[in-house]
Amino acid sequence: MYFISGDFLSLEIPKKQKFLLKYFKTDIQLAFLRYYLVFGNWKNFVDHTGYHCKERYLRKQEDRYHALMKAHAEASSVMDEDHMKMLQAINEGKFKP
Repeated sequence: MYFISGDFLSLEIPKKQKFLLKYFKTDIQLAFLRYYLVFGNWKNFVDHTGYHCKERYLRKQEDRYHALMKAHAEASSVMDEDHMKMLQAINEGKFKP
């Protein structure tokens, strides 16, 4: 249904994942993020969105997404000073995945 209506291109990023907007800034990166959140993969990204990019770029974006989500989950699960600083850095867009 998302594909037919094209709603995935204007999808509102969930509140818990808004920090990702600080890492995915360009139009193609935002389109990738929205597409990935809806479909869970990027296999038909070029065909469905019209953005032309190489498979290598899409894999890099996927790896970046997973690294950020893993770091955010790890920092959120442990409440010590180091993890709190890491969580703050992630939320401010200063974390290097």
